[in-house]
Parts: sequence; C-alpha cells; structure tokens
Amino acid sequence: MSDSIQFIKHHLTEHYDNYVLVVINSDGELQYRYNNWMIAKMLLDRASEQISEEMEEEIVWEAEEEEDD
Repeated sequence: MSDSIQFIKHHLTEHYDNYVLVVINSDGELQYRYNNWMIAKMLLDRASEQISEEMEEEIVWEAEEEEDD
C-alpha cells in the first residue's frame, strides 16, 4: 500500500467508523481500501446516486454496444 493511501486511511479511521477510499494514479491504476465490503458497496452506490443527481444525468459505467440497423 502506498504511503499516501496509508496516511489517508489512518486519518479516516480516526474520525469515521466506516469508509471507502478510491483513487486513481497518473498511470491510470485504480486503488481502493475499505473496512467492510458491504458498507463499501453501499457507500459507492449511494455516492453514485448523489453524483448522478447533482449532474442531472445518469452515469454510464459500461459502454453500451450499438446495434447496426
């Protein structure tokens, strides 16, 4: 685990019972940490909903294949 993520995780655990931390570095590598997988999923789902509401459009996580007519 990178020192930066460990530092942030340490501070999160001081103030919050549950957390999920998601980052992407300059090389495009996704890293994440959480303390409970069920709560992490719930937090990510709820955050996605709120972001979508703020953007007033739906987030599309996977590209849909277009059919040729």
